[in-house]
Amino acid sequence: MNKWTLLMTTSALMLAGCATNTREVATVESEAAPDREIEIGFGAYGRADYGMFAVLERNSDGWQAVKIVDSRSSGRQVSLRDREGQEVLFISSDLRFAEPFFEDQSQISLETVNCDAFFNKNNLYNPCASRFMTNNAFMSLGKSAWSIITNMGMSAGTHKALDHDAVAEAIAETDLLATIGKKVADIEYQEYRATFDNAKTAADFSFFIDQYARDDPDRLISQAIDRRNALLYKEELARQGIDPVTLQARKAQASADDLASFRANVKPGTNTNCGPVLAAEGGWLRVQKAVDGHGDVHWIPQEQIFPPNFDCEFKNGEYVSPL
Repeated sequence: MNKWTLLMTTSALMLAGCATNTREVATVESEAAPDREIEIGFGAYGRADYGMFAVLERNSDGWQAVKIVDSRSSGRQVSLRDREGQEVLFISSDLRFAEPFFEDQSQISLETVNCDAFFNKNNLYNPCASRFMTNNAFMSLGKSAWSIITNMGMSAGTHKALDHDAVAEAIAETDLLATIGKKVADIEYQEYRATFDNAKTAADFSFFIDQYARDDPDRLISQAIDRRNALLYKEELARQGIDPVTLQARKAQASADDLASFRANVKPGTNTNCGPVLAAEGGWLRVQKAVDGHGDVHWIPQEQIFPPNFDCEFKNGEYVSPL
């Protein structure tokens, strides 16, 4: 290797390392959210729970948002663009991260891409013709010099880097953060309602309670707790092999037996739904109960008396059984 070749090799390696491209936090001005900071850089899609794809295009009036698509309903390789020249941005649902989202990301290394003769020449949306990428002069010069040395220039090309300013400009001009923030809020509210409305099992309601305990705009958590507990009760009966209808009948019979026992053992001094019993004669009970215009004592059939936890009502001086 002669001294000129050595010099070119050294220069190429030095130039190739001059440009570094890291994620940047940009301040995006917006009417709805002035001076909101958002991190712009590749990898946002992988770091976010989910987000929105915004299809944008630029014309004489500046950037325009063509459509916005929920990332959960769109596969990574499905084309979102309607025509050439449109760009796609991914914005995370929490509005913290943004990145251009290319259909072909095979050549991206950190935040640069080598657009050389070996780049995949297909119809997929890729960074080499994107307005969101800019020429990286130092890395391009270094790459071309190295290509001349190694393969007579066959792999020489242009190194492009992510243009954070261009991305921030597009976000600001389309007021994208406000638009996506509203869309995310609408989607999440619909999911909240659907999760409650579609819940059928105790596990479904438990999931709803855990998911929305801190964000319950329609105050559905108390209903979810009641429904979950009722279902858990039925599940426990089923586990024990007890039929709910049979159990209800048993409870009704037990209540009837308790009522019959109360009536059979009532005597002077017993407290009833209409007050204390003063006397018991021939199946009738004399009770002390003040009724407007009809005195303070009344005779009630023993078979119609109830324990104190039942209501006592008189109409026109006549006792009305609560059941």
